[in-house]
Amino acid sequence: MTSNRVKGPGPGILAAWFLVPVGIYCLAAVLFVFWGGFIGDEGYYALVARFLTEGSKLYRDVFCPQLPVMFHVYAGWFSLFGPGILSGRVLSAILGLGTVVFVSLACARRGGRAAGFVGGMLIACSPHVVFDLCLIKTQSMSAFLSAFFLYVLSGGVGRASIQRAAVVMAVATLMVFTRLTLLPCLILAWMLMAWDLRHRWPAFMALVAINLVIIAAAVAWFWADGNLLFDVYRVHKELWGPKSWSFAWLMVTIKSWIGNQLPIIFFFFCAIGLFVSRLLSRPRDCLRAPDFGFLCLALGGYASYTFLHWQSVQSYATHQTVVAPFAVVFAMTMLGPQISSLCGQRPLLPTLALAVLLGDAD
Repeated sequence: MTSNRVKGPGPGILAAWFLVPVGIYCLAAVLFVFWGGFIGDEGYYALVARFLTEGSKLYRDVFCPQLPVMFHVYAGWFSLFGPGILSGRVLSAILGLGTVVFVSLACARRGGRAAGFVGGMLIACSPHVVFDLCLIKTQSMSAFLSAFFLYVLSGGVGRASIQRAAVVMAVATLMVFTRLTLLPCLILAWMLMAWDLRHRWPAFMALVAINLVIIAAAVAWFWADGNLLFDVYRVHKELWGPKSWSFAWLMVTIKSWIGNQLPIIFFFFCAIGLFVSRLLSRPRDCLRAPDFGFLCLALGGYASYTFLHWQSVQSYATHQTVVAPFAVVFAMTMLGPQISSLCGQRPLLPTLALAVLLGDAD
């Protein structure tokens, strides 16, 4: 396993290739924002955000089964452009566009320009993912923050930078306060930053201390005599918790999860196979590779989030939209050299084959 700094097409082609997934996403997002089916959660989440614009406080004045970052962002948007389902969906679509852009850039940084194109296409050409990103739900905010988190990390693999570590921790904290099941990503970020800053240990420990103080202060601010814990955790656990385990239920869940994100899961599993085979065949080279920590974080973030959802709530495919950026960036980091080589030898054929695969995904 080596660092995947892969040369790709020239700047002109690079610009065009990045415009393709962005254009496809924008077209699909317009369709979903204006004509996509209404999801029940959207109405209540938009109402909660509107209450915030009127001076209410989450968990004290308003029941809210999600963490606060999303609602305050949407409340700020509603203050500027007015409340409503359509207004909120426009913001969600903008956040979704940011997800496509940052996933593409992160993939290009770690896997090459062709990998950046494929990574963007995997998100933009997945109708279920794009639809989730256009709804007034936590998916759009969480996926955007996840994509930006990976983008920041992708540009500093192996680099010791206090500023970069601070940004990574800040974004990861926002991720946690948007969706609690992303907490392992913050812990994994601490571990990766600890390794990168191992020669600047006091500075790293100071950053972690500041991070913990901020988290504690935010929890205390929103605690509301325990309503935060009840609204976010107990309600999900007791009312919407998982069904009794059965093989049939497991198969239905897996079929829904893989079926709704087939191209993403296909590339993800191929990358996992390559990662494991290299780790078993050349363990020392893999452990010393600059990308190893980044790959472990991406894989660990996806796996931990998925496991926590299976343990705490019914694991519907829509939940996996949040960590789609992790799967795509991991896959393109591993498969980038092969994709770039294929595109360099026969530029048209792999592009057409990819279009067929993505077009037949759902």
